[in-house]
Amino acid sequence: MKRERYIKYGGVEFKAKADPKKINDFVRGLSPDKKLSMYRVVSELQKHGLIELGPKHSSIDDEMIPFLE
Repeated sequence: MKRERYIKYGGVEFKAKADPKKINDFVRGLSPDKKLSMYRVVSELQKHGLIELGPKHSSIDDEMIPFLE
């Protein structure tokens, strides 16, 4: 049985759609500006189909989202 995974500091559930090595290599290859925040890294992973985000549950206050981008 697969365990649930959550993005640290955000509480967002995700499902990997690629093997960990491919995800790690992708993140290593991101430009420094795209690695400034976990939000940006996760956005890139999702945009490129490497992860799928779970239901819209987050421990981040909605009012803080503009400051994370």
